[in-house]
Amino acid sequence: MISSIVNRLLYFIRLNTMDQSERDRVDKITELVHYLVKGEQVSQIQCASDPDDEIKQLAVKVNALVGLFFDINNAIKPLALGKLDEELNSRILFLAPFKQLQANLRHLTWQTQQIAKGNFSLRVDFMGDFSEAFNSMVSSLDKAQQAAEAAQQAKDRFLANMSHEIRTPMNAIIGFVDLARNESDTEKRDECLSLAASSGEHLLSIINDILDFSKAQAGELVLEAIDFDLHHMVNHTMLMVSQKAAFKGLETFCTIDDEITFFVEGDPTRLRQILINLLGNAIKFTRHGSVGIRVTMVEDRGGEKVIQFAVEDTGIGVPGDKKNTIFKSFSQADTATTRMYGGTGLGLAICKTYIQKMGGIIWTESVEGKGSTFFFKIPFKAKERIFHRQTQPISQKALSEKAAATIDDDSQSPQLAHTIFTDFGIRILLAEDNPMNVILMEKILTNLGYAFDIVPDGQAACKALKRDDYDVVIMDVDMPVMNGLDATKKIREEINSQVPIIALTGIALQEETAKCYESGMDDILLKPVNVEELKEKLRAWGNPDAAKRLKRPIAT
Repeated sequence: MISSIVNRLLYFIRLNTMDQSERDRVDKITELVHYLVKGEQVSQIQCASDPDDEIKQLAVKVNALVGLFFDINNAIKPLALGKLDEELNSRILFLAPFKQLQANLRHLTWQTQQIAKGNFSLRVDFMGDFSEAFNSMVSSLDKAQQAAEAAQQAKDRFLANMSHEIRTPMNAIIGFVDLARNESDTEKRDECLSLAASSGEHLLSIINDILDFSKAQAGELVLEAIDFDLHHMVNHTMLMVSQKAAFKGLETFCTIDDEITFFVEGDPTRLRQILINLLGNAIKFTRHGSVGIRVTMVEDRGGEKVIQFAVEDTGIGVPGDKKNTIFKSFSQADTATTRMYGGTGLGLAICKTYIQKMGGIIWTESVEGKGSTFFFKIPFKAKERIFHRQTQPISQKALSEKAAATIDDDSQSPQLAHTIFTDFGIRILLAEDNPMNVILMEKILTNLGYAFDIVPDGQAACKALKRDDYDVVIMDVDMPVMNGLDATKKIREEINSQVPIIALTGIALQEETAKCYESGMDDILLKPVNVEELKEKLRAWGNPDAAKRLKRPIAT
């Protein structure tokens, strides 16, 4: 219809016989058609009375077209305004598709309302490509909701389990301390206190897991980069857990690749924590047989060496469908495992976070009922070369007897004998104000055989260092008169820039660590003090040759 009108208009425009009145009418019709094609609202043209007038006939057609547009506009206006419940009232045949569109939109609106209520089972199949995109969106929402519900359930189980895990040792601590307080028999009292101490260590490990996981989740995990002896660190870690394995009657072993003849640069504290966690799990889930660790160099990239650690056990194993689940937060293989063996469900998640932060990967190979091997690979920068005579597998018995053999026969291990002699020759300055901590540290250092002096604050520590020479300073951070941070700054600037200073603090936060290193401290010892950790730090910093290889961390 529009094309015939346009053709007729062109015919009139080409005529040269029209007078001015006729040309004005043609121009009016042309303008109206122009606006109509643009979709603008127009009024009908007043026609002449002569029925034979050709221009009038054209105007009648245009007016009919205008009327049709008005009818269409009024019919679909409710649809354009989103009034899907209002019927499209018109007899125009080609409005049928609009009516179908209105019905589809009604159904789509209803389905969207159902989705908002959490019903993700509905799908649409009446709108072509849009239906495919809509259904894909609904499917993604359904999966996301299921994942969120599973995560919430895991967290709920974790919180319930955590409540049990924390309350159990706390109850034991309070109970055994109360028993010891009222016990007159010395042997029984000592037994109660020993059990309370054991429960306290267990509670501390749970709290540490939670803190470490929180740091990792918040992106606050910062790794150290210091040179260390991988042989010594791995062997010492195996020694730390071997007593627990021996208590269960398990054999232990530790083998290190002959090709690892160098120091490595990395974070020994985090690496030790990973190994202790994996070895602790191996011992916990193994009733008989053996647990141990194998360390091999699997790739040589020149200055960078890829080291693989394999922690093996002959325990209960991991079901095939749970091998990935166990590395997720708040997860264990199943709830029965949690009830039987305990644990927070955070250990492997923390290990995975540390290993990935170090640029490595972790995975497991396991046969249910026969045992598991947890592998992880980490790239290290190779440093100066070292030589180790002990590269053969080390049994638990050999590890335990190594130190005793040194005392009986110095010729069996002259290096270790020298270390013991040097340790006893270290002179330590302890700055601590808390009376109970002073008593505790005094007993620990005395039992270890060290010579030491104790001062009550940072100012007294500065005076002592001006007066005498010390090999190591253990500096409490929070003290009256002058705190440990200010005292360390003063010592570095005015007294001694080289003496190793180990911070003693009960705050295991990144901000506290940064403040310690920023003040000039060399290392950190957390309260409650772990005797083995204290011995390691005193050996490292008290030995002048070893201390030269250690780099003071840079605060970031």
